Amino acid sequence: MSILRKDPITGRWVILIEERRRSRRHFPHQYREHHEEKECPFCEGKEHLTPPEILAFRDKNTKPNTPGWRLRVVPDKSPILRVESELDSQGSGMYDTMNGLGAHEIVIENNIHNAAFDTMSVKMIKDIFLAYQQRITDLAKDIRLKYMLIIKNFGAGAGAVMPFHHPHSHLVAYPFIPHVPKAECDGAKIYWKYHNRCIYCDMVAQELNNPNERIIYSNEDFVMLAPFASRFPYEMWIIPLKHSHIFSADDTLFESLALTFKEFIIRMNAVLSIPPYNLVIHSAPLSDEFAEFYHWHIEIRPRINLAAGFEWGSGTYINAIFPETAAKELREVEIKSDDIY
Repeated sequence: MSILRKDPITGRWVILIEERRRSRRHFPHQYREHHEEKECPFCEGKEHLTPPEILAFRDKNTKPNTPGWRLRVVPDKSPILRVESELDSQGSGMYDTMNGLGAHEIVIENNIHNAAFDTMSVKMIKDIFLAYQQRITDLAKDIRLKYMLIIKNFGAGAGAVMPFHHPHSHLVAYPFIPHVPKAECDGAKIYWKYHNRCIYCDMVAQELNNPNERIIYSNEDFVMLAPFASRFPYEMWIIPLKHSHIFSADDTLFESLALTFKEFIIRMNAVLSIPPYNLVIHSAPLSDEFAEFYHWHIEIRPRINLAAGFEWGSGTYINAIFPETAAKELREVEIKSDDIY
């Protein structure tokens, strides 16, 4: 028997029907892909194969675009949006167009070719967040840009198209607010209008009152949970306990966030055998008008199922695993201190 649940933020409905659940060994693209790689442009010593770096965390007395770095940020060679463009919005009858203004940067997360979150130290992961913060702060000076999105695609099953496995993520700056974060902002604003409270803060409070339902992990700064109306099997959200609308606002939380990330990746890999996944950081648009009612958070989707015509045609997702079931499996993974540090 199916159950319908409504996302309290966006109003989107999902259909939960566990009768459709299959053994995990039948999920597509389950395991990490391995290919022979001749020359990786993200490796140390190959700096000439990328555009000049915008930011780097490197050893003292080393020069830009040379070895000696721990993390680099470079423009994407084939960017989807370019900061050099002009906005130039135009109308053609009922249709609107504008030039491809924006920015598309690659964060090369580590100088170790096959590093992943489960093998990185907490310090390494913290550096990634610091790099995001510095680039967001710099790009936000361009008043033409309205929204920053952080994206990580792990594995070909998650849409990672680059032919090498060097850890990296994308930062994309838009001249508009994309549809999905806009729907979240709109829903959060409506809730705040009627309740004078942040809907994400209320959600966190309610979930923490019932920690054996959808809570996976929590510490003094963050909570990891399976959302009530999960769209995808084992979907996870990481939400800061303290209200904040902008991801880049408080770097004192980044070490705690790095610890939470290690928890997420270890638990997910233990239950799902190293699946491909997508990760996005949803922060508020670049305007203080969202400060009271929006709450930044991270959404993680293990790519263990495929959307079909039903989802595409209706916008309604079918999830064969209840969030309570997923949270229980992820919560029960035993993690030792040595696994984190």
